[in-house]
Amino acid sequence: MLKNKKILTNIILSCLVIWFIFLIPLQAFSEPKYVFPLTFEDPFWGEAGIWALVFAKSVEENTNGDVKIEIYSNDEWGGGEESYLENVQLGTMPMTLISTSSISAYTSALSAYDTPFLFKDIIQQMDFTFDSVNELNPFVEGLLERAGEEAKCVFLALTPMGRRDIFANQPVDSIDDLKNLKVRTMLSPLQVAAFEALETNVTPLAYGETYTGLQLNTIDAMENSPSIYMEKRYFEVAPYWIGTKHYAVTMVLTVSNKAWESLPQNYQSIIKDAAVRSAYIDGQWAIGNAEVTINSEMPKVTKQMTILSDEEQNRLREKALPVLLEDFADVIGFDVLEKLASEDELIKEFLDNR
Repeated sequence: MLKNKKILTNIILSCLVIWFIFLIPLQAFSEPKYVFPLTFEDPFWGEAGIWALVFAKSVEENTNGDVKIEIYSNDEWGGGEESYLENVQLGTMPMTLISTSSISAYTSALSAYDTPFLFKDIIQQMDFTFDSVNELNPFVEGLLERAGEEAKCVFLALTPMGRRDIFANQPVDSIDDLKNLKVRTMLSPLQVAAFEALETNVTPLAYGETYTGLQLNTIDAMENSPSIYMEKRYFEVAPYWIGTKHYAVTMVLTVSNKAWESLPQNYQSIIKDAAVRSAYIDGQWAIGNAEVTINSEMPKVTKQMTILSDEEQNRLREKALPVLLEDFADVIGFDVLEKLASEDELIKEFLDNR
């Protein structure tokens, strides 16, 4: 099993690996036998982009150029995640990186990754997901296989992408200030229920309208990652940040059945191995990137940053998680909860009182 110290130490090593990979030029290869576009909505240099780059480079190197992955970032392909998955299911799009929340309409197998506060922290979530740099936890491997069967595609690997927090256009000095705050969240029922349990006023708003919404006070706050906060310049309209660490978006490397079945078994093995290894490295990179952004970049542009103590963080979790377990335990999966309960008193208490 992964250890916290090992993961934190390897964050630096992961960043060095990424740098080293792109420092060395590819050897000359003949024309590829297979070319697969890989699409995603995120920026080229965002968390998903780093994963795609490491994955594509690894596949090309280890197949001696026989398999080439072409990267299409920033929704260059067009249509967004929902259409990506539909096209993968139809076989008209070979590969995509999408969030687990975009898969939830077809399968609940990965709902644990969409549940705020289910994991105590991102380190535990990494530990739950991976056994080592090249191995998913067998339990998670089973969840992926089940999800793929139900969604009619192949899920090669998944990894959590750092953390998400809350930022607002008004001071948020403590977790008590979250009460009645008009907060924009993702439309996932799990997300909405979590923020309602925290006594915020959940306010629907299209993602593309959030900057203006904060500017015009249509919403008071929203939640997202430190990297998005900086990249989209939300600090201009929401300079008050509170580190709730309520959630980590988890991305899944998805392949169409048509593309997968077109590959010989030896290439399938290479691609699967590259998917898991690059997922592991990217998960570590995302953790480190979030911490650097919060501790180095954000203090320069925010008016106030509220760092929660462990006690305050536990208060948030104790407020939201029992509500989510009561309403969504069957969606999350009792097998998942039983696996987590051995190290989590809140989940154990819920299962014991069923």
